[in-house]
Amino acid sequence: MLEKITLKSSSSATRPATAFNPGAVTVLVGPNNSGKTLFLQEVEPMLSQPTQTGTRIIGQVVAKKVPDKAVADLIAARGQVNLEREQRTNREAEVEVATVNRLRPQGGGAIGGEQFSFRKVDGAWSLGGADETNRLAVLFTLLLDGRTRLALLDQKQTSSTYAPPPDHLAVLFREHVVRRELARLTHDAFGEYLTIDATSMQYLSVQLSRSKPPDDPELEISPTHPVSRAFHKGARPIGQFSDGVKAYIGILAAVIATEFRLILIDEPEAFLHPMLSQRLGRHLGEIAKQRDGGIIAATHDADFLMGAVQSGAPVTVVRLTYSADTATSRVLEHVQLKELMMDPLLRSTGVLRALFHAGAVVCEADADRAFYQECNERLLTFDRPTAAADTLFLGLNGKDVIHRVVAPLRAMGIPAAALVDVDILKKDALIRLLKAACVPPGELPQFEQQLDNAQQEFVAAGVDPDADGLKKIAGKLPPAALALLAEAAKYGVFVVPVGEVENWLPGLGVTVRKKRWLPAIFAAMKDDPAVPGYVKPGADDVWQFLRSIAAWIGNPARLGIPP
Repeated sequence: MLEKITLKSSSSATRPATAFNPGAVTVLVGPNNSGKTLFLQEVEPMLSQPTQTGTRIIGQVVAKKVPDKAVADLIAARGQVNLEREQRTNREAEVEVATVNRLRPQGGGAIGGEQFSFRKVDGAWSLGGADETNRLAVLFTLLLDGRTRLALLDQKQTSSTYAPPPDHLAVLFREHVVRRELARLTHDAFGEYLTIDATSMQYLSVQLSRSKPPDDPELEISPTHPVSRAFHKGARPIGQFSDGVKAYIGILAAVIATEFRLILIDEPEAFLHPMLSQRLGRHLGEIAKQRDGGIIAATHDADFLMGAVQSGAPVTVVRLTYSADTATSRVLEHVQLKELMMDPLLRSTGVLRALFHAGAVVCEADADRAFYQECNERLLTFDRPTAAADTLFLGLNGKDVIHRVVAPLRAMGIPAAALVDVDILKKDALIRLLKAACVPPGELPQFEQQLDNAQQEFVAAGVDPDADGLKKIAGKLPPAALALLAEAAKYGVFVVPVGEVENWLPGLGVTVRKKRWLPAIFAAMKDDPAVPGYVKPGADDVWQFLRSIAAWIGNPARLGIPP
């Protein structure tokens, strides 16, 4: 359907193109207000009018030619074909002309209202005109947004079966195979079967039934047969179910009952339980593969992304940012995404969730994560401008693996700060981490020299850098070590200046270590701001350390993000 989409910048120059492969799912991610919804809204207008200049995100959309067979199949299923006479050079000839109503969701859940007229030319159907490729792509494009989603299952008026179906409910009513497939998916998800009730003789209404529909599909939809009427009397109208049920079934109904090959969907996870979101991602990916079409979904949900990957369809992640009228994108191709999801370490830590945040803080252990995240929450409450907003805190299994998480997140343009204890200064892990933090190769020798200088200062002070001596002198680090910490922080590598996480907030008098420390420090900090002794952010200590991390994450000119 699509060959590529390019983005605009403030100077109207295009950004690098993003390819959209047939049978694939493209997942748009990014922080809030990054342009994901606007991106989806601009695709169709750019297909309709490729030269328009009113877009804010998209600079160009290039469509691929829709196969002749797909057009012929659509006309056979949904078109109204007539013969018209036209005057040719020496004679009058009959020409086949077809009109197709586009099944398009509109306000109130209505579908339809837009017609496309084809003429058969040299045995193939044609719209004619120089922009035929793009116009055909529009006909096969469906946009589902939050305003239409919950109304997709609203009842529709019955229509003549001699005319093409005017909406997707009419398709479900007439085409038993399609309806039964949707009923199967509905039962898999909710334990109830979808059916279409026509017993009012005026409307088609969606129902769910715990009982299996009659084996004869014609009997299921008969408006007058006693078996059908008894079956529908025992079913429940879709309006009695939750928004999550309506959203899930409505999306699948609009997609399965139509021939769309490019589906644009905004926040598919809205109203859905995580497991349903994952199911939906898998089903949409399977449909994209079957139709050799494409799904472009803007989402904040790692579960939907996981489901799309499970479908077996190629999945590409595009991370968007939008600031000062400038749109940028970074692409995580299917092969790279699969590598991330196959890595047990990255999968178990939920690192993919960072794709949906403005920033990330990667800690050595889960106890570290819990403490720093709680401190950041208090900053957000009492000193919000200095805190790290919309930031995911991750806890790993030691500092030696932090570089494996930081590197792919930085490659996606996510400001992922590494937060490590001071004993990293006695290991080559620091250099690995600095490489993962995108320190230019030409600057690494400078860091290595600073590390050597610090090591010499430790020895001169009688501190064994290969034992626990570093933590004992933390807070009184020698000049070379302090300089090294300051330079590393410029690239988003933050070394705890007091040695390790247990040394923060010494005034609380918590002296226990390891597993007993976290519950003890939380008890000392109190959990209710109204309780005497509740610890609020101060001007120094861990609070200032976290402020420096938040400042790096929020700085558009930060170092450590690849171009």
